[in-house]
Amino acid sequence: MSLNEFDLGEMFTKIGDTMRIRTEEMLARAPVEVRTHLADGLGVILKVVEEVMVGMSDGIKQERIEREAVDKKREDRLAGLEEKLNEVSGITASLTNNNVKGRIKDSVKEMEKKVEEANCAVKVLDIDIGRETEDRREIVKKALDTVRGNAREDNQRWLDNVIRRTRVVILGKRTVRRTVRGNRTEFSVPILFQCRDRRDAEDLDTILRGAGYYPSFHWPREVLEFIGGVKEEVRKQGFSEKDYYYKVRPENRDGTVQIKVEVKPKEGGRFSLKGIWSCPPLQRYLWEVLPGLYRSKLVGRH
Repeated sequence: MSLNEFDLGEMFTKIGDTMRIRTEEMLARAPVEVRTHLADGLGVILKVVEEVMVGMSDGIKQERIEREAVDKKREDRLAGLEEKLNEVSGITASLTNNNVKGRIKDSVKEMEKKVEEANCAVKVLDIDIGRETEDRREIVKKALDTVRGNAREDNQRWLDNVIRRTRVVILGKRTVRRTVRGNRTEFSVPILFQCRDRRDAEDLDTILRGAGYYPSFHWPREVLEFIGGVKEEVRKQGFSEKDYYYKVRPENRDGTVQIKVEVKPKEGGRFSLKGIWSCPPLQRYLWEVLPGLYRSKLVGRH
């Protein structure tokens, strides 16, 4: 156990008092003729001992002062390091937050690009190729010939102009035999017409409908889960798919690609808008850090 100068001083005082008492006792028992010389000698010894004890006490005091100074410097350094660490942590958190925000923004742009490309395409499910086949060239040629054969005569040149700028993609491995209206057999496979732009897609949609087809929309697979989520939000409003037709489509609003949901009663009527959503990030894991991902932009509007 270490002693400070205060404890040591108290102990030395007791030692000094004891020594003085013992000195006085020795002098009282000593012969008179040597008492004076003995008192001088004992006084010198007592003074030396007291000086030693004072020196030891002063040394311990100085050691305490120096130790406290060192401790104070250490505490100041630790406080400075803690302050610097908090500052660095704040900067790091800010940078991390900014990086995440930047990553989300870039990922949303990637998804918007995919959805915008999908908005320039038309999917047809029921073009009769005439037989079962896996030959993709044959499927494309037969599909185009069939569409041309069914298109209205006054739309033929219009169709050819659009098709020249369009890429035809087969969405299956082979044609599939199906029984359709009037127990007629057809061999078809989903076909995607990837047009140059939205205007060509709208033109092709019009031509195909005039030819008796029912084009549909082909969503990128990365957004399908989100589409299911927004439809669920509309169902929560009381619009069940048992009683309503759903139409989910992209729309360019305020310079960004957004997703809108419209519904129409199956008993008759017109489509009415029920929700608008921003595109989610392309990377699925970023959905978890976005609050209100499925909150419609129509919520709170009057």
